[in-house]
Amino acid sequence: MRDRSRVSQYIATAGLSGLSRKQNALSGGSESLIEDSVTRALYKVHTFTTVGTVYLTPTSNIDAVEYVVVAGGGGSGGSAAGGGGGAGGYLFGRMNLIAGTTYTVTVGDGGAPGSNGGNSVFGSVTAIGGGKGGLSGVAGSAGGSGGGGGANANGGAGTAGQGFAGSNASGNASGGGGGATTAGKTPATSNNSGNGGTGANSNINGVDTWRAGGGGGTGGAYTAGQVGLGGGGTYYVGGNAAANTGGGASGGNGTSGYSGGSGIV
Repeated sequence: MRDRSRVSQYIATAGLSGLSRKQNALSGGSESLIEDSVTRALYKVHTFTTVGTVYLTPTSNIDAVEYVVVAGGGGSGGSAAGGGGGAGGYLFGRMNLIAGTTYTVTVGDGGAPGSNGGNSVFGSVTAIGGGKGGLSGVAGSAGGSGGGGGANANGGAGTAGQGFAGSNASGNASGGGGGATTAGKTPATSNNSGNGGTGANSNINGVDTWRAGGGGGTGGAYTAGQVGLGGGGTYYVGGNAAANTGGGASGGNGTSGYSGGSGIV
C-alpha cells in the first residue's frame, strides 16, 4: 500500500467492484478517483485549491480519512537585503468524519511581500501560515516555517510538527526561509545569501509534487540563495511562489519582495 497521507483527502472503497456508498457520503472541492496499483482499491480524492472557506457535512460516518493541510507561504523581505519567506505549515494524518457534523475547510492565501501567509484549516486541524522574510536589520517572522533574516538579523522560528526555522543572515547576506522538512540554510559566506529549506514531496495523487519549500534569500550585491524544493522563484533567482504550493517567496534584487504561494487541502 503506497503512502497516501499527503496533499488531499482520500476515502477508501469497500472493494474491487467500484465505488462504495461511503464514497458518495461527502462532496466538495475538485473530486477524482485514484486506483491503488497494488491493492486495486479505488480512492476518492477531494482537493481544495480556492483561497477561502467552505463547509463539508458528510451524510454518513467515514473512517480514517487521510488528509494533508498546507498553509500559505510567507512573502519575502524587500530591498537588496531581504530574507526569503518561510513555507506554510504542512500537516498530514487521518481523521474520522461523523455524519451530520459540519467541517470547516479553509485554504490560506500566500503572503504579500513582507507579510505572513494565511492559515489553512481542515476541521480541528490548523496549519500556520509561513513567516515573512525580514528586511535589512529586521528578523524574519515566526510561522508554520520561519522567514529568513534580513541582513545582519536572525531568522524566524517554525512551528513544531509543521515546519522549520528560517536561517540567520551572515552579515549582509540574508537568510533563507524554512521549509517543511529542513530549516533555511545559513549563508556559507557573507557574499552568498541563504538557501530556502526543503519542502515535502508527495505522490498521493499519482504525481510526485514538492510543496512547502522555503524561499531563498535576496541577492542584491551578493549571490542570491537557492530556492528550497517546493519554494518560490527559480534556481538562484527571486520570484513568487506558485499557487497551491504553500511555498515561501524568494527575495529579489532591488525589488519590494515577492509573494508566497497559496495553500491547499
